Amino acid sequence: TKERSMSEPQTLEKGLWVFKSSNGPMCNSSQLDTLREQLGVSDLPEMVFGASEILIQRKDSPFTFGFNAKDCLAEWKKNAHHNYIQVSYSDQWANKRGEEFAEIERKNFDWTFTTEYRGSVHPAEAAEGKPGSVSHTEEPICFEKLMRHDPILFYSELILFEDELADNGSSQISIKFRVMPTVFFGLQRFFLRVDDVLFRAIDVRIYHEFGTNYIIRNYQDRSATYEELSGVLPENKSLLADENTMVPLL
Repeated sequence: TKERSMSEPQTLEKGLWVFKSSNGPMCNSSQLDTLREQLGVSDLPEMVFGASEILIQRKDSPFTFGFNAKDCLAEWKKNAHHNYIQVSYSDQWANKRGEEFAEIERKNFDWTFTTEYRGSVHPAEAAEGKPGSVSHTEEPICFEKLMRHDPILFYSELILFEDELADNGSSQISIKFRVMPTVFFGLQRFFLRVDDVLFRAIDVRIYHEFGTNYIIRNYQDRSATYEELSGVLPENKSLLADENTMVPLL
């Protein structure tokens, strides 16, 4: 069980940009009940950090971009009863784990809480050329600028939710965000481990160079089964839960 108190919210203003971060405690039972009602679901991850949020705003427009647990779980809900990629593994998992998986096996929803959440953009579905509009691009993120030893003006790292899948793995979505003098960059990562079955990582990166009028958003979805990774899995089993060890193998 992870417990923490609400930390002091952070705010940075840089030119026309405003960056805010709140890193709050795990939702209590009453807050979880409210969230279930708002989302219209009966199940939620064991640990939801509903007060944790990163928000990016512009002073000269209604545009905002952010990451928060409620919107993240709303995206999961959209496919919770149709996500056959995960559910198709349930028999294999049940056979390996035995009776302890019987209850989860009967659940008619995506019990891994896999979400393709890419952040919350407002205004949503804006017309092309307007603040909040989304269009395809081939322009890459300039990782060379991110590797420079520039001073970090603002940094936040937080978790939106986590679940231990009845002690048979883990499902977690986390965010790291930083602002430097010339750019800002964020990485949201959903990392799933289902013991003896599979690993999956969904990364959403956002990148902006100050002086431009757009944010680059990159989406990457990778997965592999234990069988596919049989020759490269670490001998130290504790490392199977370490995303920094496992994600590069996918």
